[in-house]
Amino acid sequence: MSITTDYYLPGEKEERYRVSFDEKKRAVTSALTKQILLTKDIALRTKPFYLYDLRVSVAGEYPEEVPEAVPNATEPGLVVRKKERWSFVDSAHELWRIDMTRVTNVDSATGQAQEAKTFEIELELMPHVIPRLCSTEYSKIVCESLWKGIHAILREIKRVSSPHTLLPGHAATEAHPPPPRPSQHVQPK
Repeated sequence: MSITTDYYLPGEKEERYRVSFDEKKRAVTSALTKQILLTKDIALRTKPFYLYDLRVSVAGEYPEEVPEAVPNATEPGLVVRKKERWSFVDSAHELWRIDMTRVTNVDSATGQAQEAKTFEIELELMPHVIPRLCSTEYSKIVCESLWKGIHAILREIKRVSSPHTLLPGHAATEAHPPPPRPSQHVQPK
């Protein structure tokens, strides 16, 4: 598991600058500019709580020079998010990385949590795959792998959204997810 605090600054249209601070290493470890190319939000109406939404997003991530320190808390538009993340890589083809993340938004001025934790599951195409997508056969393998990954994620969402998995007295968005379990097709990164 990794624990990072990410600092986001707005950039040009559909662009964000992110600096990541590794809480275990106590150091800034990366910086990048993320350019959003396409975003499609889909509301999933899962019973009984109607909690989950799906976002399909295509973005370019461009490494930047790593600064020595995190951005100043008084920067206009600064957004701070603390992330506890478990990552897994598709061991069969190494096409996808699955990130399961518990996120807390933080008030940049006080360092205090602003709201309840949210949970994100991200299925990310590995960078080395992108240039090879022009091949029909390779694209077929990628699509089949994606379809299996989406079905596995939806099965897990149904499992964890059942009433017996929630903590007593807590809203479902505040429930702690069960520890990730690697399957035959996924191994820890």
